[in-house]
Amino acid sequence: MREYVTVTTIGPRNSYVACGGCRLLLGFGMAPRDPRRLRDDSSGQGLSRLALRWPSHRRRLAALCEDSEDFASLCAAYDEACDALDAWRRSTSPNAESRIVEYQQLVADLEQDVMQLLICKQA
Repeated sequence: MREYVTVTTIGPRNSYVACGGCRLLLGFGMAPRDPRRLRDDSSGQGLSRLALRWPSHRRRLAALCEDSEDFASLCAAYDEACDALDAWRRSTSPNAESRIVEYQQLVADLEQDVMQLLICKQA
C-alpha cells in the first residue's frame, strides 16, 4: 500500500497529495505533514500544471511521474518554464516581449514532449 503525504502549498486551504515525489491538487483544509518526503517541489507543481492543462490525463500523468525520474524532471522543467513565462509577462524590461515569445515556445515544446510520452506509454 502506498503512503500518501499531504502538503499545503498555496494558501491555507489548498492542499496537494504527494506520492513518490509527485503531487496533485485534492481539496481544502488538509493539514501539512513532512514535506521532506517530496522528491522535488518543482516536479509536483509541474505535474499539477499539466493535470490542469489536460485533466482527462491526470491519472496517467501522476503514474508516469511516480514511475519515472525522467518524467518527474520533465515536470520540473515545465514548472520552471511556466514560472519564467509568468515572470516575463509581468516584467517591464525592454526585452520582455522577446523573452515571452521564447518561453512560450519552450512551454509548447515541453507540452509536446509530455504528450508524446503519454501516447508512447499508452501504446
